[in-house]
Amino acid sequence: GSWSELTRWATSSGGKEKHTTLPTAADNVVFDLNSFLFTGQKITLDVEAHVNNISWENIRATNFDGNGQALNVHGALKANLDLTFVGTKGFKLNLKSAQENTSFNTEGRIFAPNPVISFEGPGSWELQSQLRTGANGSIYLNEGTVSTNGFPIVANAFHSVSEKARSLDLGASSITNLSTWDISSSLQLTADAAEF
Repeated sequence: GSWSELTRWATSSGGKEKHTTLPTAADNVVFDLNSFLFTGQKITLDVEAHVNNISWENIRATNFDGNGQALNVHGALKANLDLTFVGTKGFKLNLKSAQENTSFNTEGRIFAPNPVISFEGPGSWELQSQLRTGANGSIYLNEGTVSTNGFPIVANAFHSVSEKARSLDLGASSITNLSTWDISSSLQLTADAAEF
């Protein structure tokens, strides 16, 4: 179904009571086994969306179509091995946490072509899995701190040019498929054992 369909948003797992508004930056969104009737169903992001934490837990094989829209995550993100990012219009994932050590776990799922993943909050993010952006994928570090925890990154472009405080700790991560590395001197970069 479409993100904007209010009849899809239950107040509890499998519950009949529905929300009267779409999720906001204060709401935790959980997709689970009760969110889908059968394997292969799809969530289509048909409007710009805001959530606090978002997770896919114990789901049937499910597709998420970014549909060229933006998903603004103000907290943590946890994907699932049974989640597939699909679509041809691209996907904008804006990570806006103001908290320290925010978990970012894509479970190594590959994003559909042309994704843009932006870290743009004053907090910090800890990768819990490899990050694979998909074809023509870009990562922007516009604000905050990202620690890769040694997980590999696959991206076509990495950008970090901003007046805001930014820090990137690559540790021993490898970055592959990279054709654009665009950073300014104000980025605090730790890449002692990283491989490009």
